[in-house]
Amino acid sequence: MPRRSTYAFLLSLVFVSVQLLGCGGGKSNPVAIGGTVPATGTVGVGYLGTLMATGGSGSYMWTVGGLPAGVMASGTTSATLIVSGTPTTAGTSPFTATVTDSKGHTANFSVSIVISAATPTITIMGSLPATGTVGTPYAGLLTASGGTAPYTWVVTGLPPGVTPSGTNSAAVTASGTPTTAGTSAVSATVTDANTNTATFTVSVVISAAALTTACAPTPALRGKESALTLPYAFLLKGHDANDLPVAWAGSFTPNGSGGITAADVDFVGTAAGPESLQVQLAGSAYSYGSDGRGCLYLAFSGLNGAARPEPGKVGNASLGHGKARRQVKVRPAVLANVGTVVFSFSLSSSFETGRIGEFDYVNSLLVAAGQMHQQTAADFVLSHLSSNFAFGFDGWLTDDAEGDIERTAIAGSFANAAGTLSNLTADDNIGGNASGELTGNGSLSVTPVSTTTGRGTGSYTITTTEGPLTFDFAYYIVSGSDIYILSSDDPAPVGNFILSGRALKSAATSVALNGFYMAAISGIDLSSGDGVGNNTVTIGSFQATSAGAIPTATVSANDGGAFQTQSFTGGSYTLDTSTGRVAIAGVGTTPVVYLTATAGEDDIAAFVVGTDAAASSGFLALQGTSAPNLTNASLSGGYAFGSAEDVVGINGSTVGVFTLDGKGNYTNLLDAVSVGEIASKPDQAGSGTFTVNTGGSGNFDNGSVVFVTNAGGTLVLAIDGPANGTTQPLLYVFIEQVVAP
Repeated sequence: MPRRSTYAFLLSLVFVSVQLLGCGGGKSNPVAIGGTVPATGTVGVGYLGTLMATGGSGSYMWTVGGLPAGVMASGTTSATLIVSGTPTTAGTSPFTATVTDSKGHTANFSVSIVISAATPTITIMGSLPATGTVGTPYAGLLTASGGTAPYTWVVTGLPPGVTPSGTNSAAVTASGTPTTAGTSAVSATVTDANTNTATFTVSVVISAAALTTACAPTPALRGKESALTLPYAFLLKGHDANDLPVAWAGSFTPNGSGGITAADVDFVGTAAGPESLQVQLAGSAYSYGSDGRGCLYLAFSGLNGAARPEPGKVGNASLGHGKARRQVKVRPAVLANVGTVVFSFSLSSSFETGRIGEFDYVNSLLVAAGQMHQQTAADFVLSHLSSNFAFGFDGWLTDDAEGDIERTAIAGSFANAAGTLSNLTADDNIGGNASGELTGNGSLSVTPVSTTTGRGTGSYTITTTEGPLTFDFAYYIVSGSDIYILSSDDPAPVGNFILSGRALKSAATSVALNGFYMAAISGIDLSSGDGVGNNTVTIGSFQATSAGAIPTATVSANDGGAFQTQSFTGGSYTLDTSTGRVAIAGVGTTPVVYLTATAGEDDIAAFVVGTDAAASSGFLALQGTSAPNLTNASLSGGYAFGSAEDVVGINGSTVGVFTLDGKGNYTNLLDAVSVGEIASKPDQAGSGTFTVNTGGSGNFDNGSVVFVTNAGGTLVLAIDGPANGTTQPLLYVFIEQVVAP
C-alpha cells in the first residue's frame, strides 16, 4: 500500500473511535415527558394523573405549579411524577410541570385543569312496610335527603286502597286501607331541581283480613266471659236512617259463659214510637275479651203491647219554637228492627261502668251511643232508692204537624218517698227557649219494679205558664242512688217528647260547689238555617269556691267545625239551698246546674241545662279538691272509650279502648259505625301521641282532639279539636279501665 493511502486509513480509524467515545462535538439523548394529567375533575371526586420522564442523563428533578386545591404531586425526584388528591374547590387551574436531568437538560408539560362543582347526590330515607292486611290501615314515609329542592315523586305499584300524598315535597307518604290481598311491586322515584334522581323499591305483601270475633254478626266467645256475671243497665241515644231520633234503655244479666239469663229492653223512636221489646233469652248472648271490649246480642221475638200506644198526655202545642228546631220531612210509619240487635261495649275499672254503641247498622239502620253501668240487684225495690235525686234529660219535642222537632234539655231535682215524687224543681230549654225555674210532681211506679232487671215505669208533670208538661217513662234502677230513664209516650203527636237521661242521688241542699270541676256539654246550632244543623260540643274546667265565686274558667268549644278556647275570670254562681239548683254567670254562657252526690257514680257532680240557643245539655265532673298539677305520666294504662250522642245524627259512633303509656304515646282499638255506610267497622287499630298540660287540659295528635282530665287521670272528656277538620264534632268520654285478669 502506498504510504499516502496508509496514512489516510489510520486517520479515519481515529475519527471513528472518537465518535464512538462521544468526543469530537457529539450530542446526548434529549429529555422527554410522557403520560398525561386529566384536563377535568369534580369537587369531591378522586383525581389522578401520571407524568414519566424519558431520555436525558442521570437522575431527574420535577418542578410543578398551578395544582387545583386538594391535589398534590409526589415522586418529584424520580422519573415518574404522580398528581393525585380530591379537589375541594371548583375552578380552572393552569398546571405546569418541568423535569430536569443531571446534565441540566429540561422538558415541560402544561395543561389547564377545569374542576367542576360536585354533582348533588340524592338519598332516600325511611321505608314503606313490606306487609299489610286487608281492612287494616297501612302507612309509610319516604324522605329525600341531599339534592336541590324542589322535589317531585313518582310512586307506582301501590296496593289497591293505598295512595301517595306529598308528591311535590321532600317527603312522600303512602297510606290508606288495603282492599285486596296480593303482592305489589312498589317503586318510588324522587327527582330534584337539577334532574338528579334516586329510587326506592319494595315488594309489599297484603294478606287477607283475619276473621274477627269482635261483634261479628254471629256471637263468638272472646275468652273472658267469666268476668261478667252481674246485671248491667244501659242507655243509648241516636238516630235512624231518616235522621229521626231514637233511644234505647235496658238491662241484661250475663251468666259468666256467654249467655243471658234475664233482660228487659225499651226502645223509642220518632218514627216507630215507644216499644217494650220481648227479649228471647235463648237467642241472646254476649262476649267479653281480655282487652276490656265486649259484644251484646239481644234477640227480640215481639213487642209487649201495641207497636204505637195511644198518644200520651204530653206537652202543649202552643209552645213557641226556637233556633234549635230541626226540619224533618221524612217519617215512615215503623222503623224499629225486631230481630237481633248487636251492641259493642267497653268496660272500666272493676267492670263497673263503660261505654256502649249500637253496632248493626246493616240490619237496624240505627246509630246510637251511650253508657252502661253495673246494677245492684239488691236495690231493685223502691224502698231502697235515695230520698232525693238530681236529674238530667235531653231529647226532642215534636213541634208541628209536619213533624219538625226541637232540641230539648231538662235538668232538675225531686224528693222521693218510695216512688212518690215531690218538690220537683226543673229548668228546661226547648228549641233555645229557656224556661227558668219550674215546679212539679210525679211518681216512679205504675207497675211493680222487676226483681231481675230493675225495670219500672213512672210519670211526672212540670207546671209551666203555657200548661203542664207531663210525660210517662220506663226506668232502670242501677243502684239505690242511680237510675236510667227513657220516655215511653208516643213522640209523634205535636207537643210530645222523646227524652232520656239519668237521675243520681242529689247532694245535700246546703252543699255548694267547692273545688275544681270539668264540664261536658252538647247541643245543636241551627243558625245557618239549613234545617239540619251543626253539632256544638264544649268542654271546660273551672274553679269554684263555697262563697259563690268562680275565680277562673277555661272553655273550649267546637261549633260545626269553628273551634275556639276562651278563658274567664271573675265568674260567680248562686245556690238555691232548697233545691240544689245553681245558676252560673260570667263564664261565657249562663248555664243552670243541679248538684249530685258524686261518690261512686262516675264522679258526676251536676247535671247541666243551658240557657243558650243550642238547647245544650251535659254534666259537670269533679276534677279535684285542689288545683291540678298534671303531666303526661298522669294518663297511663287502659281506658274504656266511647262517643256520646251525635245530636245532628249524621256522623256516627265509636266505642273501644285506648292504651296510654304515660310518656305521650297511645294505641287504640275501636268499633266504628258511620251513617250511610252499611258495613260496620270492627277492630280499627290506631296509634298516635298525646300531651297533658299542668292544669289538666291536653290534646291528642297535635290538636286533632282536645281534652280535659281530672287529678287522678280516671276520667277524660274530649271533643274534636282545631286540627281535626270535621264540621260535625262529637263529645268523647274516656274512663280508666281495668280489664279482666
